[in-house]
Amino acid sequence: MKKLLLISLILTLFSFTAHAQQGGFRAGVHAGLPLSDASDISSVNLGADVNYLFNVTDRVALGASTGYSAFLGKDDFDTYSYIPVAFSGRASYGANIFYAADVGYAIALDSYTDGGLLYQAKLGYTNNFLDAFVFYKGISADGATIAAVGLGVGFKL
Repeated sequence: MKKLLLISLILTLFSFTAHAQQGGFRAGVHAGLPLSDASDISSVNLGADVNYLFNVTDRVALGASTGYSAFLGKDDFDTYSYIPVAFSGRASYGANIFYAADVGYAIALDSYTDGGLLYQAKLGYTNNFLDAFVFYKGISADGATIAAVGLGVGFKL
């Protein structure tokens, strides 16, 4: 009980520390390991993202995200690539921790499958120059789930 109280107190104090604005333009890259149905057809997920967020408060920003992402095919499977078009939200916890979510549509660039509902969550560390994060993303398309978990870095421009 004492540990839980101490952890809660520390997290509360961090949430009241100074924090950077969440909005602005960012560009980055990511790499991930395919999960679920994607692991049968792909060995790795690679991509690049850009987003622009408008500050709603000093801790919350909303905006749009796009980029390019590919699940590189393995064995006899083709690469599945798409352009994400998503609504983005981002919030900070304390001075350097952020969490973000994207919801939108993945526009398929290959005939392998149609596009589908795109969703992504990120948890990361931020400073004045960059974001480093872990992510989970999924695309629900054609009755299958194409998903990945991985690491990424974004640069504030």
